[in-house]
Amino acid sequence: MSARFSSWTVGLSFTLGASISLAVSFLALRFREPTPGTGTSTANTQQADRSKSRSKFKCSPESPTKETIILGTDGKPLNTEDDGDFRKAMVLLNETAMGEFNDRLQKTVPWADLGTLFARWYRLYGSSYHKLVQTRNLKSQDCRGSSTSKDSKLENDLLSVRQGQAVNTLRPLAPEVTALLQQSFEQEVEQGDYDICSALSGALRRGKLIWSHFARAVVQLDTSIVVKLGHNLSLTSGDMTAHIRRHSTDIPVPQPLGVISVGDMTYEFMSLIEGRPLDKLWPELSNAEKCSVRDQLDIILTQLRLLPLPSEYFGGGNPPHCVDCRMWKRRSPERMETEAQFNDFLFSDNRRAGMEPYAEFVKSMFRENHRIVLTHGDLHPRNILAVVDAERGEGIRITGLIDWEYSGAYPEYWEFVKSLNTIRPIRFGDWPFFLPVKGMGEYYERYAIDCLVEHCVT
Repeated sequence: MSARFSSWTVGLSFTLGASISLAVSFLALRFREPTPGTGTSTANTQQADRSKSRSKFKCSPESPTKETIILGTDGKPLNTEDDGDFRKAMVLLNETAMGEFNDRLQKTVPWADLGTLFARWYRLYGSSYHKLVQTRNLKSQDCRGSSTSKDSKLENDLLSVRQGQAVNTLRPLAPEVTALLQQSFEQEVEQGDYDICSALSGALRRGKLIWSHFARAVVQLDTSIVVKLGHNLSLTSGDMTAHIRRHSTDIPVPQPLGVISVGDMTYEFMSLIEGRPLDKLWPELSNAEKCSVRDQLDIILTQLRLLPLPSEYFGGGNPPHCVDCRMWKRRSPERMETEAQFNDFLFSDNRRAGMEPYAEFVKSMFRENHRIVLTHGDLHPRNILAVVDAERGEGIRITGLIDWEYSGAYPEYWEFVKSLNTIRPIRFGDWPFFLPVKGMGEYYERYAIDCLVEHCVT
């Protein structure tokens, strides 16, 4: 075996990578990504092929799509809302079990008695399952967030503000937030000097918990103000919505109302937007309503991509940086001015040992001349708020796009790729067939290549 492939695993990885890449190349011939200067015939052919695949999802008032229910080993439905991590944990667990069985068979005769091994795995499977799911979820809590925590002790700890910690104003508080906290303090303490920790603690205790997931939560403080809280939250979301509101009144985003930190906890205040998360409404929507959602998002994303970029650098935040959220969140270490630097970042960190040849092969598929546009970065139904007004006959209406933590200036394909991240309802629903591709474009080839990137870095 040549020196280039120092082990059989490297050679096997390269061979598998080449095979997959040939398949991607075939896809590229059918779904060729438009490049500057190309004619319209290719784009027309692309659109015709897409139309065929969506033909069964016509925009007519049909019955809502029923989602698949997966049963666990006890016969009860599994909670798979955070199924990107759940499925990967289960794959790892099952592969570990099957690997041990196969290894035992290779070391003995096919008719060997494996009763002892089965008995051991019967005891270990349950505990291993819970351990793997917990580990995967803890790694990915920054990138996921569709579940609401049911741990009352965790919620109580999360919503309590410990006294005596350093308080820093990261973004100035709006007058309405200051007034709310002052009123809360007066209800909390009869006499004494104003203490923001006591005021905030009382406001959180009297507020309404809207959402919580691990060490993060969103609490409605009154009829118009909510606060998102968590350990060392990124400030990108508030900065981006402020940028959007400065340049447009047609894109529905929360108004940022200030940020403070108390110890290592960050409290980001913003205006309340009416509506429910789209992932909760989606299973009950008709195809006509889903098409309405798509059309409204087309308009919003078209307007978003016309806005000026916050700076000359890729990504968002201050200082600007890029974020790639997969099984865990990766953040670029420095400002990036070119797409070549962005491509290098996508292949940085977490690379599996021996994957260098395969990674270089995949990287050769990348371009460096995409248009750079303003991007939400996590356009999942849980981050889209909507209301359904059936009584007035107004149908469904998009009221807001929230959670701009992964937003910024990115290549034009990034919105499409990240809207197909491995989370609900991608696996069980028909969300991919109602993507707002008029607003963000269609980049199937880029999505296929990104799946290969996933294999390199996770």
